[in-house]
Amino acid sequence: MVAFQSFSAALALRIVQVGITGLLLIWIFIYLGGLSLSPKMIDEDTNDTFGIFNWHPLLMSLAFIGCMSEAILTYSSPLVHSTDRKLKKYTHAALHAAACVLTVCGIVAAIKSHTLKAPTPMPNFYSTHSYLGVLTCLMMIGQIVFGVMAYLYPQWSLGERQAFSSVHTFCGGATLCVGMMTLMVGLQEKTTFLQLVQKPNVRGALMQIPAFIQVGVALFTVLVLYQVVFVSKLSQKKTMQFAPILAQDAEHEINTM
Repeated sequence: MVAFQSFSAALALRIVQVGITGLLLIWIFIYLGGLSLSPKMIDEDTNDTFGIFNWHPLLMSLAFIGCMSEAILTYSSPLVHSTDRKLKKYTHAALHAAACVLTVCGIVAAIKSHTLKAPTPMPNFYSTHSYLGVLTCLMMIGQIVFGVMAYLYPQWSLGERQAFSSVHTFCGGATLCVGMMTLMVGLQEKTTFLQLVQKPNVRGALMQIPAFIQVGVALFTVLVLYQVVFVSKLSQKKTMQFAPILAQDAEHEINTM
């Protein structure tokens, strides 16, 4: 039963994960004009930096919906199952490192698109989305620092690491939740901006796709937390139930040698 629940939740969240990514790619490349590494000149004094900015939602989504969520699922529901604890640890660290690189690149893209805007550059870090983004980055830095000290290159005793494990797990889930919330607020901010500037049909794809993406992000976050908190706890409970039997078998084998 536990295995079925774990598989069902893992399958559902990966379907939602792929769906969110697909919708985001359609939105960016079909309705927002695609990606660019430099401003598009409209006339001598005016340019369009939307192509540069579009890297921001794409990279941030890959960082959190792709890398960070998979890093969190490494121990409970990985894409490729393995019993090697050390391999899981390094995979967990590598995925978090990739999420950090993508996050930095996404922030650089947003800042570059604002500062290169002509004739008037746009301000940076002024909205709820940007403040939540700063909070998310600070939480990520804290997780990385303590995670490296406790587990990747241990500086703490075994007892301290075991005691910190539940805190690290909680803070990882909290960081993911705040990051996903930041994504949703950012999508809504972008949608509002498009509505004010372009005044599109509110029932059109330009406005509806980001709405479906936001719902998908919320559902995906719930599924990840379910997988990590509920299913993994059931697995641990089942393991603990069999632990006394396994211990008795081991003791019997020792006594009969």
